[in-house]
Amino acid sequence: MTYIINTKDFDEDLWRKIRKCEKEVSPGIINQSSKNHSLLGRVLLSFILHKSGKDERLVFTYGSNGKPYLKDGRAFFNISHSGDYVVCSVSESEIGCDVQTVTKYNPRIAARFFTEKEEAFLLKSENQPGDFTRLWTLKESVLKKTGEGITGGLDSFCFADSLKENDFIKFGYHFRVRELIGAFIAVCSDTEEDDFTEINKEEIEKFTELILKGEL
Repeated sequence: MTYIINTKDFDEDLWRKIRKCEKEVSPGIINQSSKNHSLLGRVLLSFILHKSGKDERLVFTYGSNGKPYLKDGRAFFNISHSGDYVVCSVSESEIGCDVQTVTKYNPRIAARFFTEKEEAFLLKSENQPGDFTRLWTLKESVLKKTGEGITGGLDSFCFADSLKENDFIKFGYHFRVRELIGAFIAVCSDTEEDDFTEINKEEIEKFTELILKGEL
């Protein structure tokens, strides 16, 4: 399952509640906005686990490549954020999700990270920013699933023949892609996953209040 939230209307009071609920954040994150979104990702993970009846305190361990896991192993997860969006996927097996706000097509980036077929597709595209972002998001979802990150090589697999598909199987993985307002989201999993669920500010606010009251 994958949950999406748009933080555009979040106020400082809600961000303060989120920071009280989840204090741990990667030491490499310096920007306050990124810290907020990273912490919200963990709150979102708690929210999903609670909804699925697996509600317990989050304790993390890390794989050899730094990918986080729940220490008790009750589920696999992946979190991503970009712009106003925060996304969290939870599954019974390894999963990768990525969200990216639409960015300008950059031929130099394409030449460095994409395959020749993908470059050719983008050159002919009538929507280069959208297709460029969709492609990047798909590739990142694979690398986040495997835990390799960008070091895994974005040009090691090609999506040139699948860029117009939203649900498909490739490289032995299931992919699901959706276009949001000004962004794309992609999920890579071992099995077919449920469709995306969007939640709103009020749902997160009620959840944080329950946590802070000690009712969860």
